[in-house]
Amino acid sequence: MRTGKSRFLATVLFTLLLTILGSVQIYAAPKIVKLKRGVTYKYDFTGDGKAESFKYTQRQVYDDSYTGLYTYVNGKMQNLDYNQVAVYYYSFNRSNPFLVVNHHSGGYGTGIDVYRYSNGKFRDASGGYWIGTSNASYFNKISGNKFIVKARVRKPHQSMSFKQVKNSDLPYWIEQYSVNTNTHKMYRVTPYANMPGTQKYKYCGSSVLRTNSSPKKNDRKGVQIKYGTKVQFVQVYLKPVIKYYNGRKDSYICRIFKVKVNGRTGWFEESTNYPFTDS
Repeated sequence: MRTGKSRFLATVLFTLLLTILGSVQIYAAPKIVKLKRGVTYKYDFTGDGKAESFKYTQRQVYDDSYTGLYTYVNGKMQNLDYNQVAVYYYSFNRSNPFLVVNHHSGGYGTGIDVYRYSNGKFRDASGGYWIGTSNASYFNKISGNKFIVKARVRKPHQSMSFKQVKNSDLPYWIEQYSVNTNTHKMYRVTPYANMPGTQKYKYCGSSVLRTNSSPKKNDRKGVQIKYGTKVQFVQVYLKPVIKYYNGRKDSYICRIFKVKVNGRTGWFEESTNYPFTDS
């Protein structure tokens, strides 16, 4: 009798487990693929589970220089109008595929734009965020459900002054983004970005740099930095700023850096008034 009841109970539990598992939507892990110019690919760009035919081309200007970004989805052309690019197919999950364009815009530097294909066109999917908050921003990798961007201070277009420092030795930081599966757009996971570089820079400003205890305070209670002091950049706070000029809205990212000096730390807002040089 007990054996019969046990079998019946096991059958009921197994059926219930199958029902629960059947109701759970399982997504594939995020993936990203770098796409080659002129090659036709089969990827789902609409999130409906069906693959579209995709390729992109550019017009060659010089031997190593191109202009325009002509995308073709099932034969339909759209010019996204870039110059030098690296193009990626990014699938966050089955319902959230994106086209990522890491572009170089001449004197304006390097940036990242993200698109979702909807109603026959690629449309902005940045969610109102700057994907890469420097004009030297590059896609780095995907880590779990995070889209990782490496950004660094860039000369000469910058709001900080680094003298006698090679571009490759300038401070950099790691930004994290993910996808809002309701809006199908990207967002910045945190305004704090770590700066993993270990190089130190010498402060060469004429006045003492009095830092703050927090990126959200102006209390001058952080470490005081005098001329010749060697500092290490350890973190940056990415603060969105909106201002109006003659009725016109202007938005940008203000970077507030955290530095470390002999174990003490402090935060200061980027400024050409605070110059640094190679230590």
